[in-house]
Amino acid sequence: MSNLLALAILLLSTTPAPTAGEQTICSDATYERNSTYKSSLRSVAGALTGDAARLHSSTGAAGEGPDKVYGAVLCRADTAGADCARRLRDALAAITDGDGRSRCALHRDVAVYSELYQLRFSDRDFLADFSNAPEWVDVTNPGPVPLAVAARFDQRVTELLSALADAAAGRPGRWAVGEAPWSSSGGRDRAVYALAQCTLDMPPDHCRACLDGAMAERRRKVGGGKMGAAVFGARCTLRYEMDLQFFNVTGNSKMLSLPGKKKDRAFVIVATAYASAILCTRLLFWLLSVWRKQKRKMDLTEEPQNVDEILRSWRIEDASLEFSLYDFSQIADATVNFSPKNMIGEGGFGPVYKGVLTDGQEVAIKRLSARSRQGLVEFKNEIQVIAKLQHRNLVRLLGCCIHEEEKMLVYEYLTNKSLDHFIFGMPSLQNAHHFITVFVLVCRN
Repeated sequence: MSNLLALAILLLSTTPAPTAGEQTICSDATYERNSTYKSSLRSVAGALTGDAARLHSSTGAAGEGPDKVYGAVLCRADTAGADCARRLRDALAAITDGDGRSRCALHRDVAVYSELYQLRFSDRDFLADFSNAPEWVDVTNPGPVPLAVAARFDQRVTELLSALADAAAGRPGRWAVGEAPWSSSGGRDRAVYALAQCTLDMPPDHCRACLDGAMAERRRKVGGGKMGAAVFGARCTLRYEMDLQFFNVTGNSKMLSLPGKKKDRAFVIVATAYASAILCTRLLFWLLSVWRKQKRKMDLTEEPQNVDEILRSWRIEDASLEFSLYDFSQIADATVNFSPKNMIGEGGFGPVYKGVLTDGQEVAIKRLSARSRQGLVEFKNEIQVIAKLQHRNLVRLLGCCIHEEEKMLVYEYLTNKSLDHFIFGMPSLQNAHHFITVFVLVCRN
C-alpha cells in the first residue's frame, strides 16, 4: 500500500504543467518547388525572422504580382529572441522544403501556431486589414472549474483579459501579462494568470479590436468552466491559466495585478457566516437532544424512594367512593400473571386485562404503558379526580395498583352488551336530546 502511495505522489509531482499544442493550417492552393513564389517566400521569411530575433514581431512582403508573399511572425515577448528565431526557421523549413515533415508543405497560404510563436505567409494581403485569421483555439487545461464557482471564475477571466487587452494596446511593446486573485469554494485563495500580445505594427485601436475578437472566439469555442485556454492568430494572441504562471516577467513589462473583488470577499464573509450559523444551530439541537435524554433519565430516577409512605398516606376525600388500593399480588392473581388469554384489548395507554378478584368480582385492569413519564404524586391526583367523576352512567373505577414503576387502574367489568342497556335498560337511546341530558348530568357530578 505504501509503495502505491509513493508511486501516486511521484506521478503527481512529475505531471507536466499544461502547455499549448501546435497547429498548422493551410489553404488548398499550392506552388511548385522551384517557383518564383517560393523564392519570394524565402526572401520575406528571412527578413522577418531576423527582425523577430530583435523585436519579437515583424510583418512584411516580398515579390510582385501573383508571386507576391505577405508574412507576419510573432514571438511570445517573454522568450529569448534568438531561441524564437530558431523555432521560426525550423517551422519555415518544414513548410517550404516539401520533404514530408509538414502536411502543408508547398501551400500558398500557411499558418503555424504554437505556444511560443506564430507565423503566417499568404498570397493574400492580410496585413492591410489587420486580419487575425485563421484563428486557432486550444484548451490547454480542460479540467473543469467547480460548478458552484464557475460563473465567478469566468467573469474573473474576462475581466483580466479585458484589462490586459487595454494594457497591451497602450504599450509600445504591444503585450501585457497579469494576474487576478479570486476566491473559490470554501474561501480558498486562487489566482488567474493571463497574457495578451499583438504584432508591433498594429495601432492601439486595431490591437484592442484584434484582442476583443480573440476573446469573443474564446467564448464561442471554449465556453465556461475551463481552467486554461489560448487563442492564436496571425496578428494577436491571448492565453489564461488557473494557478499557473506560464510566462516570465521581464524588465520590459510589469505584471498587471487586478485587486481582489469586493464581491468575492463579501461572498466569503457571507458564506462563512452562513456555515457558522448552520453549525451553531445543529450544535444547539444536539445539545437540546442530549438535555432531553438526560432529563428523561432523571425523571425516571426522581420517583420518590419512599413509595410505601406515599401509599400509606393516600386517601380519597370522599369515602363513599369505595376506592381501593390493590396490591400487585392481587392483580397478578386476578389476571393469571397477566396471561395473554386474559387480555381483552389494547389502546394507546396500554393493554386491558380481564380479572377475577378473590371475592369473585370480575374486573377490567388497565396496565398503563411504561412510556408514561407521569410521577407518582401526579398519578394520585388524577386518580382522585377520576374517582370524583363516578356516576351511574360511567364505568366505575374501583381502584388502582402501584408496583415499582408500573401503574394500573381497576375498573368494574362490563359484559358484552351495549352501553345503553347498562345506562337505562333500554334497547337504544331515545333521541339526541336525551343523550345531551345524560352528558350534562355526568359533567355536573
